[in-house]
Amino acid sequence: MMKDLKTAITLLAPIAVFIFDRGLKWLFIHSWSEVIFPLGQWLSLRLAFNSGVAFGLPVNYWLIIILYLLAFGALSYYGLILFCRKNSGQLLSLLLVWVGAWSNFLDRLYYARVIDYIDVRYFSIFNLADCAIVGGLIFLVWSAYRQEAE
Repeated sequence: MMKDLKTAITLLAPIAVFIFDRGLKWLFIHSWSEVIFPLGQWLSLRLAFNSGVAFGLPVNYWLIIILYLLAFGALSYYGLILFCRKNSGQLLSLLLVWVGAWSNFLDRLYYARVIDYIDVRYFSIFNLADCAIVGGLIFLVWSAYRQEAE
């Protein structure tokens, strides 16, 4: 029973993140164009487009697409290894990175830029997919380090 629950969480959590991020992006593109739900002076939700990479750094569009495709290949290969090893914690982390990257990749294909909507004043503007990528990578590195230490 516990194994089934782990498997369900490992698969459903990334899918939920993907659907929620795509839904928010759709709402921001089609309905919400102004700043909404201001959460104090430091955090607000607003539509922004990022044609560059992290923090808006400019990079050639086709280079970004090629890097995405290479990353998807590497992530898929590593995911198969983790799946065969039955390492659900690291697989969950990797799937979060994978679905976050796919969501942003779809933005690049449809809009030639990434849709961002979480605005942290004086820092950056990003989206839930970016959070999944960063959170997944942090947990992946942490769990690999913890596993190596044992």
